[in-house]
Amino acid sequence: MKAGNLKEKIEIYKPVATKTDFGNNRITYELHYTTRCMVRHDSGNKEETNGEIFHSKNKMFIVRYYVPVQENMRIKYDGDFYSIDSIIPNKYYHNLEINGILVND
Repeated sequence: MKAGNLKEKIEIYKPVATKTDFGNNRITYELHYTTRCMVRHDSGNKEETNGEIFHSKNKMFIVRYYVPVQENMRIKYDGDFYSIDSIIPNKYYHNLEINGILVND
């Protein structure tokens, strides 16, 4: 992988379980790692969920092999959060291909 292709900046957030005042567990996300990556737009769709029109986006984030990321984390890119669908290691190019789906919160 050429370092010049890593033009975009992403932030990786990890889930943290906290207890509320009523004893329930609430999952929040806190910043875990910041890195540079190459972003490819895989697909997009316009769908209606619960009477709301939502523009879904699937992106592939290509990062260096050493980036500490797991499938339960989220990626923040261009102001939007993406949940991680899969992580595919590519040992030949020493990178990770992370498939992300736009989160509708």
